[in-house]
Amino acid sequence: GGMAKRTSRIKIPFVVVQTAAKNNIDLEMSQDRSLSLLCCQDVFRVHDDVAVLDFMGMAQCDSEAELRQLLTRTPDVVNMLLKSNPGVVRRASGAPGGGA
Repeated sequence: GGMAKRTSRIKIPFVVVQTAAKNNIDLEMSQDRSLSLLCCQDVFRVHDDVAVLDFMGMAQCDSEAELRQLLTRTPDVVNMLLKSNPGVVRRASGAPGGGA
């Protein structure tokens, strides 16, 4: 238990299943973890890694330089992210296209 070390990594992709504590959950996963079967007796919500990281304020970097530092081993991924999802870098609230 306790807080994760700052050097810890979150492996993605992942999902979080949210439901009432009384709900009976049955989860089966293939040995290679490529397939999963989730059965619940009551309502539940599934949150993917993008939604969870966004909720935690971890879906964006403060600058392109920070993004490049985080992904130093994969510069092609940085370029792909910047092209396909320019919102991955926060914009200052006063900048054009920026939010509050």
